[in-house]
Amino acid sequence: MTTSLLIATAQYTVDAISITSSATVSTTNLVENLITGERSRFTELAADGTSWSIDFNFEALTSVTIDYFIVARANLLTWGSNRLLLTGYDGTTTTSLAGTSSDLGSVDLYGVRGEDIIFTADLANSDVGITMPVTGSYTKLTYWPCGSGTCESGKYKHSKMYCGQWFDPGRDPVHPARFEKVSRGKFDRESRYIFTLRWSGITDAKKNEFFTNLFDEPMKPVFLYTKTHHDILRDFRLIHCFVISHDVRWLAPDSNEISVTFEEMI
Repeated sequence: MTTSLLIATAQYTVDAISITSSATVSTTNLVENLITGERSRFTELAADGTSWSIDFNFEALTSVTIDYFIVARANLLTWGSNRLLLTGYDGTTTTSLAGTSSDLGSVDLYGVRGEDIIFTADLANSDVGITMPVTGSYTKLTYWPCGSGTCESGKYKHSKMYCGQWFDPGRDPVHPARFEKVSRGKFDRESRYIFTLRWSGITDAKKNEFFTNLFDEPMKPVFLYTKTHHDILRDFRLIHCFVISHDVRWLAPDSNEISVTFEEMI
């Protein structure tokens, strides 16, 4: 059975040794906010513009596989941008990897509040002429929040950009999952989901992958995505969240049970 629930991290944006913006970025909503951390931290231009690209530079030619290209709070871009694009440069040639070069308004939004965009093979919604996943070797990846030549003038404020290879847990969570909604304080305008997923029969090798991909830092930010069985995520299909706790139990030789509690970001 093909795994339905997949997990995305920032991966290649975090791996970059430097970030270069084609236009001046706000001193309060920094370009670094694009990479990781709280969803409520944004990046935007310092002054209105119609074209903007951000280079994620690698130390040397780097092998890259792009399974997903995700932009958090992309709903803030759709009012004026036509381009939401990811390209790769190998030192000679620039190649479009995922996204849309001129038709952002036709791309569906996902997530609990319908604010995020994801390009991936299952949706077949990337219109740049390459079928995902895309594999190649590049010295930099370039992210375009706008710039098709027909964009409105604006600061193009938005939250995060993730691109990379899925972490596949190897099997889907055991039902039932535990869901609850909480409010974190009197200033929260919206409650958020907290949910616990449990995987059983996980091999030792896959257990180590959980530690490498999800448990390597406190409050790891991730996106959860469902390919087919969307009830795992209450039919939201894509949820931006933190890993807030985990538990690993040995069941038998090369068989482990792993429980992970996620908290939705708002």
